[in-house]
Amino acid sequence: MSSSILTNAGAMTALRSLQSTTNKLGITQDRISSGLKVGSAKDNAAAWSVASTMKTKASGFKTLTDQTSAGMAAVGLGLDAAKNLVALYEKIHQKTLQLVASTANGDTTNATIFTSEIKALENAGAEIVARADFNGVNFLNSTSGNSYTVLTGVADGATYSISASAGLDLGSDISSVAAAESALSSIRTLAADLGAAYQRLEAQKSFFNSMEDALNKGVSALVEADMTEESAQLQALQVQQQLGAQALSIANQAPQILLSLFR
Repeated sequence: MSSSILTNAGAMTALRSLQSTTNKLGITQDRISSGLKVGSAKDNAAAWSVASTMKTKASGFKTLTDQTSAGMAAVGLGLDAAKNLVALYEKIHQKTLQLVASTANGDTTNATIFTSEIKALENAGAEIVARADFNGVNFLNSTSGNSYTVLTGVADGATYSISASAGLDLGSDISSVAAAESALSSIRTLAADLGAAYQRLEAQKSFFNSMEDALNKGVSALVEADMTEESAQLQALQVQQQLGAQALSIANQAPQILLSLFR
């Protein structure tokens, strides 16, 4: 190989090698600091595009999960109210039996007392129905909003409507066993419908959570850096950088060696 003082081929080669190592080291340091091996489309266009699409879908499932949770809360409130109504109207049923027995025996005093107690319990039941409101939705009151719609997917029109179309038929001024049993039957039917709706929403939420987790894992595999691998790469590149700097230093000394030939 010829020796020249105008062109130091060895230094040029060493410089290019050192620059390449330094660039790789910078990339590795960026990955360690950000935790990402694909931070933008310039890093890996295909992986970034797929990961971006998966992130959007995961975000959609997160929204569906939140909306389903709100629906579960609305139905749960209705179920709690129905549970309290069942307990209340079971007491009314007992009082009605006592009222019928007192009336049959001509015991007007106790009959009046039982009638008053039944009326008080009915008023308490009316309060429960009125208070069972979730953001304007009341499954127990047929005179107000008694339906709630939740999304079942990301496509337009993918919805599920929960409703208690007829509300409750609790009657008024209950004075017979049949009337009390009819009210109890109405409450239990409504509670069963709400219970079935709650189970469906619970299963739907579980599915949405699973889909969101699966998509997030896919995104992680595509764009997140392996810290163990990056740590090993960092140490190797740091050694290469030191060796490259030494090689460049040695190559830069070549012209000085040529100068000694003319002494």
